[in-house]
Amino acid sequence: MANAGGGDDAGRTAALAEADARGVTVPEGERAELVREWEDRVYRWSASLGFRYGMTPATVAETAFAALSDPSQGTRLVIEEISEHRHLLDARYDIQVANDPSGN
Repeated sequence: MANAGGGDDAGRTAALAEADARGVTVPEGERAELVREWEDRVYRWSASLGFRYGMTPATVAETAFAALSDPSQGTRLVIEEISEHRHLLDARYDIQVANDPSGN
């Protein structure tokens, strides 16, 4: 399962299918703790980057760009947190990197 649970989605899907076939589950208490940890991270990102409920993807992108362009913003958030979970952000938001802020 360790080999099947690599960085790609197909490997992760295979590992989860194997776990299901073997009856391996995460105990409810540990599952709840994982959810709490994830929600705490998302809350910290939202507070650090200025996200609010109901923002459009375009507004999220503009707000994140403005926050991360601010020289007073700590680099830990980007380097350790967002980089670690970039695949989740990429799956939800169309993130484009360009020299021209207009996207050209």
